[in-house]
Amino acid sequence: MVKELLRFENIAYGEDCIRANLLDLLLPVGVENPPLTIHFHGGGWQQFGKFLPDCEFLARAGFAVISANYHYAQEALFPAQYDDVQAVVRFAKTRASEYGWDATRIGVWGISAGAHLAALLGGNCVAALETEPSAQVQAAVCICPPTDLTNATDWKFTYAHEDGFSNLLGAHAAMRPDLARAASPVFGISSVAAPFLIIHGDRDELVPVHQAQVLHDTLEQHGVNSQLEIIAGGSHFINETHRETWQNLTEKFFKHTLA
Repeated sequence: MVKELLRFENIAYGEDCIRANLLDLLLPVGVENPPLTIHFHGGGWQQFGKFLPDCEFLARAGFAVISANYHYAQEALFPAQYDDVQAVVRFAKTRASEYGWDATRIGVWGISAGAHLAALLGGNCVAALETEPSAQVQAAVCICPPTDLTNATDWKFTYAHEDGFSNLLGAHAAMRPDLARAASPVFGISSVAAPFLIIHGDRDELVPVHQAQVLHDTLEQHGVNSQLEIIAGGSHFINETHRETWQNLTEKFFKHTLA
């Protein structure tokens, strides 16, 4: 376990550097050329922010760590959030020599809305290759991820609420099927997607566990390595109630995929 960490806060990765385009870093002292893990926070795309304490377990395990903000939905509608997280990956690649991590070994992860963004990055590698440096990543961990936003009525007005994701899309999903599809990770999967670890509670009251299953099934249909872990009795807040479980799974997965 790494004992000493270097901490850097509020580094700008884009133009909106008052809040949205800022990130924090944790670097493991004494680890040469470590792989990098990038964390995106949850909060329904409209609250909370970067939070290094949630990432410290990975830094202690020898990973370099980024925790990044992105535009809230009330600040900018989708695809602004996807543009942001791609920009974080590109920042990581262009600044790798400065901070000392390995730009060829990058994993992304998040919980809830952050898991949704991590899934978009991990699954949509074809689009991510269209610019240089690419936003392609080598691994993705998604905890309680929304993965198909096209059928808001299937959500029983929980995470989607009665607005059908209009907070993110600017209209009910039924009114913007094109945008809802573009915002749904399951429709961006290709055979070059990164390996996935998907963790979900079987009693999630906000994001139906079916959302994890359909992502896992879609990845496997494309021949992509996917590990699905369903936590018995887990609600949407397994990040608090089952912290040791998901942290152990995440650390083991990143150690394997980013070795």
